[in-house]
Amino acid sequence: MEFSTGDYLQVQRVQTLLQRKLDELFDRFDVIAAPGQDSTAIPFAAPPESEDREFPIDNRQPDAISSLCGLPAITVPCGFSDAGLPLGVQFLGRALNDHAVIAAAKLFQTHTDWHTKRPPIA
Repeated sequence: MEFSTGDYLQVQRVQTLLQRKLDELFDRFDVIAAPGQDSTAIPFAAPPESEDREFPIDNRQPDAISSLCGLPAITVPCGFSDAGLPLGVQFLGRALNDHAVIAAAKLFQTHTDWHTKRPPIA
């Protein structure tokens, strides 16, 4: 995929705007919790789906914001779907505040035991 200079400059403008908005958000919150993915994990035996090469970042929400803005993020287990597939919660923090993100994940795991559980093997 090729980008023009105009496309690159537009991405830079959007990135700067997003970083400012996120900085305002992190003035109020140390860490944000969000779904780790927009769906459950796929079954291990399922064949991998072909990735959409034209818009691959659409398949990586909410990672797109953290990646675009350079935010530290970590995902830890938080349960299972009705089908027994793992779910994750993602903690995001202000740029360069990796410690707060890791501390939030550790605190979550201190108060839950999801990280010790395994899905049933079919």
